Amino acid sequence: MPAGRIVEGDPLVAPVALDYVAHSVADLEQTLNHFRLFLGQESSRSRSSEGAWFQVGKTRLLLEAAPAGQSGRITRVGVHVKSFNRKSVSNGLHKLNAKVEGTSGKGLQFTDPNGLTFELMPA
Repeated sequence: MPAGRIVEGDPLVAPVALDYVAHSVADLEQTLNHFRLFLGQESSRSRSSEGAWFQVGKTRLLLEAAPAGQSGRITRVGVHVKSFNRKSVSNGLHKLNAKVEGTSGKGLQFTDPNGLTFELMPA
């Protein structure tokens, strides 16, 4: 079966690369120890939260502590995309029931209807 888009029209953005995946975990120290054995030493500590970055190929993995009483989950995904019009993409995201959170530099951050946050960054 040939691959293709399952919806009509052009996509809102053209992805270039997956930059990072942020994962909150219930027990940060235990998880960090596991990933150090699995992937090696973390590449850096997080500046904005308690956590650490691991380099996995060309993609970074951020492990950070989940709020007390919550289990782990993927919280954010950063994607490099080809240059885009923020207003046009924001309007398209609203039509997809996504909540546009704001901009970061030339990028755009939004949360999809399932609660997953994406950061779009021009490549």
